[in-house]
Amino acid sequence: VALAGIDDEDLQVRRGAASALMKIAVPEAADMLLAKAGGSNDVGLKATILRAVARRELAMKVGITGFAPFLKDPSVDVRKEAIVGIAMSGSKQASNVLIRMLDDPSAEVRKEVVWNAMCRRDGKVAMAAVERLLIEPSTVVKEKTLKAVGPLSLRGARDKVIALALKKDEA
Repeated sequence: VALAGIDDEDLQVRRGAASALMKIAVPEAADMLLAKAGGSNDVGLKATILRAVARRELAMKVGITGFAPFLKDPSVDVRKEAIVGIAMSGSKQASNVLIRMLDDPSAEVRKEVVWNAMCRRDGKVAMAAVERLLIEPSTVVKEKTLKAVGPLSLRGARDKVIALALKKDEA
């Protein structure tokens, strides 16, 4: 029933159907849902579908390629949900894709990348975020980056933060 609701003419029915799908895991429907999201102009529907498919078992099925097209979406919310899906995909290439998203123009998107690096204990993404600290304009993203590095216990990351701080003092 929820899958049929995705095609309904009424906006609220479509969003309700997508929300219902978040509560159940339907691996067979994951690719179809992403196709529906890709063909929709409804930002809320796209974000909700991506959130539903970002559940671990579905994200692993669709992989990075299922979420990658949404990284260029004009909506910050859609890009953030795509980042979660990529992080949950379990792909070895996820770190490289997330590192590229550290250059997104939106601080909200960059913050989501750092948050997912911390949750996944992804040292590669955390180190890339640390390297961008001096040029990062958002204080919130800087704070998230430093919080992400702490729990990872990365000696190299801590050393990088100190080196960046010293470099800034020299300037």
